[in-house]
Amino acid sequence: MAIFSKEAILNAKSDREAGDMISANMADDNLWLLRGIIRIFQNQTAHEQQTEATQVDNGIGFNGADGHILTSFAKQIFKHNRTPVHLRDYAEPLSERQLFIARARMSKYGHQLAKMVRHQPVAETVQSLELAGV
Repeated sequence: MAIFSKEAILNAKSDREAGDMISANMADDNLWLLRGIIRIFQNQTAHEQQTEATQVDNGIGFNGADGHILTSFAKQIFKHNRTPVHLRDYAEPLSERQLFIARARMSKYGHQLAKMVRHQPVAETVQSLELAGV
């Protein structure tokens, strides 16, 4: 289990190297995976978020094949994190099967996440994840 630190990702030689580190982290750690889903979801257009389908081919957000399922996972994560603990139906936001599916599909988004993290102020990234409850 090789979890790369935020510093290592920020100091990587390229976005590609940083993306590989992020993808490895998402493969090994549920929190990295959930945060990755939320971050990509936040870059979908409002219409894409609402319809759970990719409609704009802009290289940002989920691709057409992943749009529906990963958007539904993101909404499920938001709902879980905004529900008081004593009212939650489940202890975790995603089931083991959903985590398995998410890991398989999110592996391709490491490079997109790296570009966002490495080229966006850290405070802005942290604030957006805190608002998401992750």
